[in-house]
Amino acid sequence: MMSLQYWLGGSPENIEALLLNLASTYVFESDLLTGEVVEPPTVIPDQGIWHPVAPRVFETNEEYIQWLRNEHAPTIGVDPNKAPVIGVVLQKSHINTKDDAHYVALIMEIEANGGLVLPIYTGSLDFSKPIE
Repeated sequence: MMSLQYWLGGSPENIEALLLNLASTYVFESDLLTGEVVEPPTVIPDQGIWHPVAPRVFETNEEYIQWLRNEHAPTIGVDPNKAPVIGVVLQKSHINTKDDAHYVALIMEIEANGGLVLPIYTGSLDFSKPIE
């Protein structure tokens, strides 16, 4: 069983899958969980670029900037050639657990005022790594 991977994944979906997996393996001997699909753990990279409306977490600046300039900026009506780009360092734990409302509000406020955001997260308490 991959209990540790579910736990480290930290998302509500991972915790639900962890509990279903434990219950089906160690608790229930009946068919109470028949039909329940236990998803494998979902783990995001220890460092990445996360945007609340992006289709995924980006692992390189190049991938993110391409998405930002070609897809996102035109959608929100911001000219990527004139807009300032503001870097924000986030904590991975907030992204994992979906406790991200404060990040979403900050990013949306910057974009509403004509800026673009480079929101990079890290699982480390040393925030110098993403700044490099």
